Amino acid sequence: MENPIKKSDLDAITADIERLRKDFTRTMEHVKSGALNAGGNLADSVTDEAAELYGLMAKKGERTAKAIGKQIEDQPITSLLIAFTAGFFISRLTDRHH
Repeated sequence: MENPIKKSDLDAITADIERLRKDFTRTMEHVKSGALNAGGNLADSVTDEAAELYGLMAKKGERTAKAIGKQIEDQPITSLLIAFTAGFFISRLTDRHH
């Protein structure tokens, strides 16, 4: 069975996650150091960096969703079977009527 997600898509997602991790680490270091922005307000600085981080994560999420959407378009039957199987197992795991 062919891998439904291409290696280049996985590499791009992995690189995006690594950049996010570095950005988050840099933001946390900035917060820990107590650095103030030009206006002298730490809360504004943290808010700005959090908004930037959220924007980056949203873009990465869109890219991932597009990659998954393309995979579903390319292999709809396989995708349907995978979704059905996952749903079946999740329903069995969460079934409380044993």
